[in-house]
Amino acid sequence: MAADAQRDRQSGATANVLKIIIDVDYGTTFTGVSFVTSDKTSVDDIDVIRTWPGDGGPVEGNWKTPTVIAYGSENNTEFDDPSLREATGSALFHLPPGKDAQMVCQDFLVEVYRFVVHNLQIRMTPQVFKMTPVEYYLTIPAMWTDKARSATLEAAKAAGFGSRKINSIHMIPEPEAAAIAALKKDLRPGSVNVISVHERRHVGVQTNARP
Repeated sequence: MAADAQRDRQSGATANVLKIIIDVDYGTTFTGVSFVTSDKTSVDDIDVIRTWPGDGGPVEGNWKTPTVIAYGSENNTEFDDPSLREATGSALFHLPPGKDAQMVCQDFLVEVYRFVVHNLQIRMTPQVFKMTPVEYYLTIPAMWTDKARSATLEAAKAAGFGSRKINSIHMIPEPEAAAIAALKKDLRPGSVNVISVHERRHVGVQTNARP
């Protein structure tokens, strides 16, 4: 009983701590990032990163960035990424020598992580960002297998997401994220929670409907 009460107190204290909540919409074609602080009360407070690095510099209005990475060792004067040239004929991209899919995913997410952290540090100062807990939510395609989800989660962790002790990382399929966005308009504590998401140990997720 005492242990349960202590856990409840710790849980309550944690719930009152200001957090940064970051969603990484990791797609097979494009990747986007949005964030909000836990003291906000409306989905309208969610900030979507609209400036991503482009050719020659950041481009305003780009809500997402292509889920593509080019390695310097592969570059030539004709193409930024020779895989693009190869894909023109075969419609398939190829892994660079010495790397598997998880390693390429990690390399891409490293750049996303660095860009997002740099962006937030500019907005709220490096000191504030350093001391504020961050909850990362990685949104992934629903058709991915548990093996693919697990590999993606490990790649995200290795890239830096959820790497600090005060941070956490979770995964959620795109349809469930869309359902939550559509049905849960009010973010205030105690508001009606139509759908709640609980992460299972094997990386998949399940939803529980509440009246």
